[in-house]
Amino acid sequence: MLSKESEQSLFIPVSNNHPEFFTMRIDDRRKFNRLLPKYPKSMKIVSCWHSIELILEWVEKVDYLEIVVGDSLVNGYKKQLHQKLNEFEKLYQLQKEGRFKIFVTSEKQIHSKLYIFENDNEIVALNGSLNFTKSGIEAKHQKNYIWGKKFTKGVKYDDLNKIQEDYKWHKSMCYPFFGDYEELIANNPEVDRKD
Repeated sequence: MLSKESEQSLFIPVSNNHPEFFTMRIDDRRKFNRLLPKYPKSMKIVSCWHSIELILEWVEKVDYLEIVVGDSLVNGYKKQLHQKLNEFEKLYQLQKEGRFKIFVTSEKQIHSKLYIFENDNEIVALNGSLNFTKSGIEAKHQKNYIWGKKFTKGVKYDDLNKIQEDYKWHKSMCYPFFGDYEELIANNPEVDRKD
């Protein structure tokens, strides 16, 4: 039954389907890196910190990439405008094509790390200590731990519904970064943009 109150959640009956549960002890990030290419359809990521270089690498390998940045980095982006303009232009173009979105937090830092990856047959959700940064993915002196659930597509799972709602909750605390970016470009007329 759908509630008339918009603040209340839709009640979904409990199903008997159980996803595959797994854990990963990560002494070497290559173990995590080997997981990523298995999910080329979609990647949705909540990470306190991220790396532009890593985003540029993975946005070319998936049909759709969405990042929720948990640290308020917009001022840092403004300082990097002239140094990383080509990278931001490329991401902005991918955003216009519907292949990429990035959201940044406006006030509170979000320290969560949540990954939702998808291919043609399954969706995997991961939670743990791993940030989506170049140093985080390649670090050899860090130990990380994640747990995950693997869901077969076309099957109803209550756990998946809950995880997707949690992802939306993280995103609700953020705003699209490229709104700020368009303002930055407008305020820098010396920048030669390619349309």
